[in-house]
Amino acid sequence: MRFNRNTRSNILGAALNDAFSKREERLKKAAKQIATQIYNHVYSLKVRKQMDELPEGALPTTDDVKVNVNGQVFIFPLPEERPVFNSHTYKPMGVIPADSKLADKIAEHQLLMGKLRDERNELKTKVRSILNSVSTAAQLKKTWPNGAKYLSSESTKVVQLPAVQVEEVDTAIATAKKAA
Repeated sequence: MRFNRNTRSNILGAALNDAFSKREERLKKAAKQIATQIYNHVYSLKVRKQMDELPEGALPTTDDVKVNVNGQVFIFPLPEERPVFNSHTYKPMGVIPADSKLADKIAEHQLLMGKLRDERNELKTKVRSILNSVSTAAQLKKTWPNGAKYLSSESTKVVQLPAVQVEEVDTAIATAKKAA
């Protein structure tokens, strides 16, 4: 079977997922922990208790936190929706001092995310060049033997075209001409 754009995309996605999924999950988990720390930094325990005592729907909720560190706004996903003041729905919740441990965690996380993104893009380019140089599963197996594990069963099956009888086609054409 010849590869099409979708087949190449599926192989590329499987290879990138295999290479980076564990690190991505660890970084997502770390981002949620940082978001919780930011939320707790902005809203003291006393304020959080007061928020919890309000009737449901009294405050808007958000599933991420926005924070300003050194003039840059960073967004981190919260583990679950949490109540916020109206002004914190779309704007940064506050400013984290640049010399704080929390600011250091944010900077380290952003550095790791950038490194992962760069590595992912570099590998994506390399895998894409291999996939663009082949057009069948057999060629892929020959060119990149380890890449064969990213083939789906759909892309490795051989398609058997129906046998077309030349005489039947000629007869159908002649019949159609006579009918005209």
